[in-house]
Amino acid sequence: RIRSKAQPSLLLKCVVVMLVACEEGGKTFTVTFKLLSGEPVAGLGGLQVRADDKVDVLLIALAAASGTSHWQLFFENYELHAGEPIAGCGMADDVTVNAILTRKGGIELAVRRLLTTICIESLPNIVEQLVLIEVDNASELDVLIFSMWQKMKCDPCNGKAYGHMFVALRTHYPEFQPEEGHQRPITFTRILLNTVQNEFERSMLPLSENAEEAMEQKEYAVTIVKFIGQLFVEHLLAPKVIGQVLHDLIGVRADRADPPPECFVECVCELLRVSGSLLDSAPMGKALLNQVLARLVDLMRKVGPDGSIY
Repeated sequence: RIRSKAQPSLLLKCVVVMLVACEEGGKTFTVTFKLLSGEPVAGLGGLQVRADDKVDVLLIALAAASGTSHWQLFFENYELHAGEPIAGCGMADDVTVNAILTRKGGIELAVRRLLTTICIESLPNIVEQLVLIEVDNASELDVLIFSMWQKMKCDPCNGKAYGHMFVALRTHYPEFQPEEGHQRPITFTRILLNTVQNEFERSMLPLSENAEEAMEQKEYAVTIVKFIGQLFVEHLLAPKVIGQVLHDLIGVRADRADPPPECFVECVCELLRVSGSLLDSAPMGKALLNQVLARLVDLMRKVGPDGSIY
């Protein structure tokens, strides 16, 4: 895709180059990345690609080396876009691609750097630094929160510290008006809770047939529900939300026909370990807790879907 004006002769030359590149789709060559300063991208040397690869290969390599996928790539007069074939961009020999870190990429890397080590003791200083990250629109705020989420899910042992952090940050960022005026403003808390809901729904998907992938799914599901419990303890979620999560996991009625997977039962136990004390202190929560405990007792007498005893 040409981003600058070009003479007809240049356009004809580019078309010829693209056609030749397409004919040589199986050819392998090296792509070197450079920043606008002329320096190479740290941790990324020459990348071997095929002419029939797509630009996505370049973006994936950059993300793996830098920690963010938010880059703009340019080859001569072209801006490269995900989904486009490399051959269609005129690359047919060893080339250099210029990489520009976008604002979103800068936000993601800043978050990752600040959350390299997090604990309750270091939290005040980390929060002070995080609030200095400027976001100009809802899209950038979404990147900020999702970057924090990505770090949290890789560090589940510090779920309590992350819960405190989200509570401390929620009033420090501006709210943005949605494109459609009748919708609610987009706030830090709204994006956070939408992220939690989406990730919880993703964790409910059927387990992979691959044993290693299935284990990762189980561990992630436990991480999600533990963090949901922490958000409840931080008063960011209402008891009825916890009730819905518990219902989705194992149901709260003994006459539910389909027994839940064992990992869902484990998720419930972890959720109660984090939030059970607070649930027990509220009338609505106490009733919910009694229902869930009765359901767990009922499951103890049943056989799981794989033939095992819970």
